[in-house]
Amino acid sequence: YAESTKEAVLHPLIEASEAILVPGAFFGDEGKGKTVDAIARHPKVKIVARVNSGENAGHTVIGPTGHQYAFHLCPSGLLTPGKINCIGPECVMDPVSFMEREVSQLVNTNVEYKDRLFVGNVHLVCPHHKLLDLINSWDAPNASTLQGMGPVHASKAARSGLRLDHLYNGRDGPGGARERLERDMQDYWGALAAR
Repeated sequence: YAESTKEAVLHPLIEASEAILVPGAFFGDEGKGKTVDAIARHPKVKIVARVNSGENAGHTVIGPTGHQYAFHLCPSGLLTPGKINCIGPECVMDPVSFMEREVSQLVNTNVEYKDRLFVGNVHLVCPHHKLLDLINSWDAPNASTLQGMGPVHASKAARSGLRLDHLYNGRDGPGGARERLERDMQDYWGALAAR
């Protein structure tokens, strides 16, 4: 192979495209975050979006001051001024963990993010998802990150879990957050009874 520059290889792809997708081809550690960061820096790129999955993945982005940021859900383009960054509605998120692990980094280093980070109606990772992940990992302790990814994706596929919108609109009543949570927790109660 021959080494080349971003300008020679990446820039013509960006300039010829309306949208660029950076998919994973394996199980992580592929450099997707670095690739997205490089794409986001191009002046033609306006929006950077994370479109699926959750915080079990991660990427390190180095900001303009040399500070390292450990992002899991935040798109890599968040540190590039003038870019809109979105976390899409097919992502899964533990909002408490998101604030503590990711947003706090931005706050602590005075990165302006409120006008360039937008979160869609994500599926919520709840404590019972993480506990189910732990219970299901007892027989294979190294098979999971214990972030609740398998169980929350099962809730997502079954359309039984909570979404961000349920916290703000419709907690009570038929189909509200409380009713959905009770229904979604049936697998958790069953797993506890079986163990």
